[in-house]
Amino acid sequence: MATTHNISRSIYLSYRLPDLSVSTDLEALFIRISRDGYTITHNLLYASGHKISIYALRSLIETDMADNDLSVASYTLLIENADSTVTLADKSFSVIFCARDVGALDESSWLARNFLIADPFRRIPSSATIRLPWIPAQGETPLLSIAIHADAPGSSDLSPVHLPVLRSESPVLPDAPAPDISFISIPLLSVPEEYGLPSGAIIRRIDILLGERGASFFIDPDLDQAPAFIYRDSFNIQTSVNIPAVTASKTETDRQLCALIDRNTITAHRTWKLFSSIFAPLPDSEISAVEDLVASHMTAILIPASDPEEPLRQIPIAITEINIDRQDPDDLTEVSFSYRLADDLDRAVCNSSSVFTYHFNPVFN
Repeated sequence: MATTHNISRSIYLSYRLPDLSVSTDLEALFIRISRDGYTITHNLLYASGHKISIYALRSLIETDMADNDLSVASYTLLIENADSTVTLADKSFSVIFCARDVGALDESSWLARNFLIADPFRRIPSSATIRLPWIPAQGETPLLSIAIHADAPGSSDLSPVHLPVLRSESPVLPDAPAPDISFISIPLLSVPEEYGLPSGAIIRRIDILLGERGASFFIDPDLDQAPAFIYRDSFNIQTSVNIPAVTASKTETDRQLCALIDRNTITAHRTWKLFSSIFAPLPDSEISAVEDLVASHMTAILIPASDPEEPLRQIPIAITEINIDRQDPDDLTEVSFSYRLADDLDRAVCNSSSVFTYHFNPVFN
């Protein structure tokens, strides 16, 4: 006989996963945790005082989800006797990757009121695509409302003429037995035509309501030229953030010398480039995205490329040092960090695939 404790719900935010405790009158149990038929861990564990415990279940599952780029996954806990001939317990549960404490007391209630984002208020570039992840509850049919706040053509910053536009619709929900992520996607460049805005209107803000969930995006054209960082956030969903910054680079080298009698010889030589970024002071509502960026297990930066079909390349980086001077929530926060390219290779942007173009016409006498 075996009785599992703590694992009692069908869905968990990963940070709320408890340690596994099993009561048994047997000497040993074979415990297996798997995902979609793939075994995460399996061990023959011996009882102490009729009890077996598995600690750090959260770390075990979050590592599996991070390594496989999963935001939602279903796991099976199988408990058998020592020779795996009798199944004593078989439990299935779903896990939503969540690497921060979001204050949820009940997963279902929290998911019904929140998008899977670090903060519901964000500044974004004017050419960005809003991409809001959410998980529909079983049987949920929420109403989606999108409010566009724009200034009329020719209006000034001192006397703007607002053109509010509101649209309501029902989103298409996936037909899935287990929790699955859906996305609300709004490309800003298509908003004027899609929502019937007059030519020349300037979009200032977009508010999105989905049932009890809400988020607001403030369009800031100054962010169009800001560095774009790609990362996996606290829900293990790939996203990006544009932050105004001044970035300086310096080349560092490490040489090891070997002294032989009266002669020094270089035995190892390694060179790399270090980038240091100092960001413009940020409001408290945007620091959550920066904290997700520096804590992410996958970070990258977009740099120009020579391919006209793909003008930007995504280059993995490793953040080596971070400083977030966070004081009063009402004050702006100073942020700076240093990073290196993950592979330490320098990049060059070529203007042409061939040397012999009008940029280079040698004259021979």
